[in-house]
Amino acid sequence: MPAISSDPSLLDRLVERLQSKETLDLEFKSVQGSIGKSVWETVSAFANTSGGWLILGVSDEGEPIGVGNGHERSKQFLDQIRNSQKISFPVCGAHDVEIQQVSGSDLVVVRVPAAARRDRPVYVQGNPYVGTFVRRGEGDYQCTKPEVDRMMREASDVATDSTVLPHYGLTDLDEGTLASYRRRYQTQNPTSPHLALDNSEFLRAIGGWRRERERSEEGITVAGLLLCGKEDAIREWRGRHLIDYQRVPQRNSEERWLDRVTWEGNLLGAMDALLPRLVEGVDIPFRLSGATRQDQTPVHTAVREALVNLLVHADYSETSASLILRSPSGYEFRNPGSSRVPESDLYATNRSDPRNPTLVRMFRLIGLAEEAGTGIPAILKAWRE
Repeated sequence: MPAISSDPSLLDRLVERLQSKETLDLEFKSVQGSIGKSVWETVSAFANTSGGWLILGVSDEGEPIGVGNGHERSKQFLDQIRNSQKISFPVCGAHDVEIQQVSGSDLVVVRVPAAARRDRPVYVQGNPYVGTFVRRGEGDYQCTKPEVDRMMREASDVATDSTVLPHYGLTDLDEGTLASYRRRYQTQNPTSPHLALDNSEFLRAIGGWRRERERSEEGITVAGLLLCGKEDAIREWRGRHLIDYQRVPQRNSEERWLDRVTWEGNLLGAMDALLPRLVEGVDIPFRLSGATRQDQTPVHTAVREALVNLLVHADYSETSASLILRSPSGYEFRNPGSSRVPESDLYATNRSDPRNPTLVRMFRLIGLAEEAGTGIPAILKAWRE
């Protein structure tokens, strides 16, 4: 049963945030009768975004007007949240609901946690394509079909980069890129037995070639094509370029950009083509390690890690390209889609939930990706240095 509290401190803090316009994760509803569909739309929006607080019995202006009987209203909420016709997943439990008594009126305070990736989309009306909402700014917004499809893809534990591509084979791979990868692999793993394998078996060992037992089909995986595929094969599979790199001038310049690359080829080639552009002109102070000058600065390290993160964590099922902006004031790396790890965990923990685990492993095998969950902290550490 929800707890009853006459301590208004929680409500006071929430009202204060409302008045300061911090309302991304805060919503007031003037519920006095039955719980209407707008309440469930807000629950859906909070659950599909970053969670939030839902206060029942408060006007839009933040004035407490009550919900009538707080016990009845909270019971109604908890009963209905278990009804799949109301909402697809019971994201809240009794421990998330509290009755606040303010000026003799009962308010119901609901903490709506963010739903786990595997439980999304959380939707109402029994239909994800009409009942899925997300939180943007101060309101709830209905998701488009591509947004719902993205959530459904993300909910799966089957990594899309391990999918075998029908009708693609070794002839769709760039021999020079594969040879370059093998040389780097040998440098990092000089005693590996995989060095003696032919190309198809070597690809199988690193995840670029696979047999799907369900379909009794084997061939190049999505990760294999992305790693070292020919440009025309990647374009045929995806339909547009993977990465848009722009070096832009000062804001008041008449030029739109100083350098631009729309990359349509494989990811190893992208690494070789874009990293020099990203670090070109970066000041290198004179430093010695023993008798050898050090040409790598913390900026080089941070930029390299950011580029690798962009390449291996992008959602390549999305139609839009990854974007890299270099300006006089800094760098911006932007992938389509959303992070599979909450923002707070990205910066504070080593939690990892890679979208493309095969690609991550491929890059790690040649020393171009950190261990799971250390990418963002490594970037921040290098940048602070």
